[in-house]
Amino acid sequence: VNPLIPRRRASIFRDDRPVVYQGRLIGEVSELLVERRPGGAVIRATGVADRMGPWDVRLVKVDEESADGVLTFDMRNLRQPGPAGGSEWARSVTAAVALSDNDLAGIRTIRVKGARNVRTVRR
Repeated sequence: VNPLIPRRRASIFRDDRPVVYQGRLIGEVSELLVERRPGGAVIRATGVADRMGPWDVRLVKVDEESADGVLTFDMRNLRQPGPAGGSEWARSVTAAVALSDNDLAGIRTIRVKGARNVRTVRR
């Protein structure tokens, strides 16, 4: 507890319940890059959704599959009802997550999963 940060008071305008992300797996992961930065790295993945209109794309860490030097993420998105198909370019989305050197300590392999494939990068 930091005494310099004021405590939040209860309010009828704020809901303090945790929000659960309801995203679904992206159709296919088309690209995975690890970009080194000072103090860590940025994991950037591009995927192609099955339907047009994906939004709120995230790389969600999968704790159950992240062990023994492997870090696993699911590429998830929210999608609105819309037409299937469209050009691949129109359905492409990108998500990234920044990790510190401490987060990457002991990690040899980074995996990003989609609904139909998995991309892997070795460090």
